[in-house]
Amino acid sequence: MAFTGSVIVEVACADCTAELEHCHGTLIVHEDGAADCTKQDCSDWDPARHSLRLNCADETPDCECVRSEQQDGFSLAS
Repeated sequence: MAFTGSVIVEVACADCTAELEHCHGTLIVHEDGAADCTKQDCSDWDPARHSLRLNCADETPDCECVRSEQQDGFSLAS
């Protein structure tokens, strides 16, 4: 027996369903503590609003903040 139809699965964001204030972007945290979000319309870079967070040194080794720390003689390797 073959299935020839399509199945559509709708997955809802748990934070949206619970009507919690949150962002679907990824928060990029820089070495100096500053943060940016990958979602252009995000206006609140509070880590609590972002379930996805990355360290810029891990994702963007050529980030200006990483280069300036390296020039100052600090090692960012773990």
